[in-house]
Amino acid sequence: MRLLITGAGGFVAGHVRSAFARDGHEVVGVGIHPEPGVDRVVDVTDPSALQTAVTELRPNAVVHLAGFSSVAESGRNPALALRVNTGGTLNVCQAVLALKSPCRLLVVSSGEVYGASSGETNASEDTPCDPISIYGATKLAAEVVARQHQHLGLDVLIARPFNHIGRGQHATFVLPSFAQQLARVPRGGAVTLEVGNLSAVRDFSHVADVVAAYQLILEKGERGATYNIGSSQGRSIEELLQALVKLSGREVTVRVDPTRLRPVDIPRLVGDSAKLRALGWAPRRNVEEALREVLEERERV
Repeated sequence: MRLLITGAGGFVAGHVRSAFARDGHEVVGVGIHPEPGVDRVVDVTDPSALQTAVTELRPNAVVHLAGFSSVAESGRNPALALRVNTGGTLNVCQAVLALKSPCRLLVVSSGEVYGASSGETNASEDTPCDPISIYGATKLAAEVVARQHQHLGLDVLIARPFNHIGRGQHATFVLPSFAQQLARVPRGGAVTLEVGNLSAVRDFSHVADVVAAYQLILEKGERGATYNIGSSQGRSIEELLQALVKLSGREVTVRVDPTRLRPVDIPRLVGDSAKLRALGWAPRRNVEEALREVLEERERV
């Protein structure tokens, strides 16, 4: 199989490339900047350039990862986030549909599309979507675009991953940010951590398990279906911070930084992944393993 990855220079894309290549697939990546993992520089908001690239590369499958991945960054640049996340998905759908040859497209959305609608229960694929962030809204709009193209004949599936972490994730995300702050002092030292809302409960997975889910969905997923990807277990940011501090061997003082607090935050966002598990998926790595990897990566810098 020839797999095309959009957003090939990003955190998850590197893990996707490695996993598919390890299984013997040919992998090509497009991204907006010339960097490792990007075989061809293409902006997904440029429909003509994207169409040319897809036509020439002729993939059998596409994992669409290009876009804003940060809730905070999307909130600071809402118009651009809409253009990239939703408009970029429109362009990818049209480019793949125009191939006129079999090609399965996996559109990577987000558990953020549910907003706070599930309350204290785990959100299933049937839970009403009610995003409260610009990021979630752009992802939900991208899903609508993808489903509309399914009616035109596109073989498309939608993945809704919840939070995931691992090597290579940028420090703008909460747990890598903590790891980076910890790594600024030697083990055994003391550090003051700047934090945001620690009471929020999220569903965290190791990035390798999320990538394994993408592989399985492409292989066995039902055309047009949506699949949650998550551990189905909620853990507070404070609990994960304490686990990271324990791994770090440092003395820590916590200080709330008001600039790290979101104007609106979801108290609890945890997914029900029973539908994906029915395909044969299950997490193989725990969050503590991912925390260790993230911390060790920062300590080596």
